[in-house]
Amino acid sequence: MTVVVDASVLAAALVDSGKEGKWAESAVTEGYPAGPELVLAEALDCPLVTLGRKLGQSSGPRCKIIVPPRS
Repeated sequence: MTVVVDASVLAAALVDSGKEGKWAESAVTEGYPAGPELVLAEALDCPLVTLGRKLGQSSGPRCKIIVPPRS
């Protein structure tokens, strides 16, 4: 299932080890998360530039995902 999440959910999933962080992590990992930026990039048929390496490695997005090179 595709879900649209906002930045607060993504931030909590990444850094919050409490109750809300665990909820956010499960919301993100149970489906195919589509943040507003991803939805816009797909609608405009343009690449999405992000620091989200997991998103860059996923097979779900229909647009090109550009992440910084690993150091």
